[in-house]
Amino acid sequence: MTFYICDNIIVTSADVTCGHSTSWSLKAVATWPGIPIDVRPYPATLNRWPTVLRVDSLPTSTGSAFLAYVSAVGGSSANPAIGDWRNITLTETIYPDPGVLPQVELQNIGWITPPIGQLYTFQWPLPSHPAAGGGPTAGAVGQLQELPQDMPLYTNQARAAYLVKCELDYQQYMKVCVKGPGPDGQTGCDNNTGHMVGEWVNQSQSEDDPVSKAQVPDSMKADTNGDGIPDAYWDPGVEINRMNDANSVSDPVYGHAYSWGDIFYWAVRESQGQITFP
Repeated sequence: MTFYICDNIIVTSADVTCGHSTSWSLKAVATWPGIPIDVRPYPATLNRWPTVLRVDSLPTSTGSAFLAYVSAVGGSSANPAIGDWRNITLTETIYPDPGVLPQVELQNIGWITPPIGQLYTFQWPLPSHPAAGGGPTAGAVGQLQELPQDMPLYTNQARAAYLVKCELDYQQYMKVCVKGPGPDGQTGCDNNTGHMVGEWVNQSQSEDDPVSKAQVPDSMKADTNGDGIPDAYWDPGVEINRMNDANSVSDPVYGHAYSWGDIFYWAVRESQGQITFP
């Protein structure tokens, strides 16, 4: 039975669909894992104040689909024919590209590549005033009830390079040689020391998906080695987790999560007692 593990891959900002279609079809869907970024102080900090973020991890995501039986030549589960398949599982895994650091863009600072799990300390040089590039207000973006709703915010971005792996696991009914003569007393394999019988044999095949094979928006194509050829996908989701002063995101009083897709917002107040822009 000739087949391709994934012959139809569709990538959107919400998920990745891995489809297989020959004489039978399966479709596995995995959603993009959000990039967890831990932050403090948040949602507002001060101009020139030590501010901290941490890319906590780069998680994976999986999706699968199952098909009970496929016959190659007319067999059935009760009377299998040689070449039949059963217990077919198509599994799709979205996983981070190893060796490629995540990227975070902070407005008025630029792109940074913080190592995963390490604290990155920085200072905003300007408050998030409209004259300094501050854009939407807290009320416009939502989720930031802690702030005055007319407070302008910096708009930031984060992304990480991800790959997609498709795996097909199944059992195939095959002729195998077993020791000894058959029920008829005959042998015919392994130098006439065994006989052929039909048995279910576990099989597994996998392939990494090249970006060129997928239907994917140009904005999600990642060129990680700079050769001009996309070789990964940009994960489009970010989850902001607020840290307490001990760098914990599990504080039941202070902990909170926010998400706006592939961007996130931060308010920067002008420090008291110093002359700053604007």
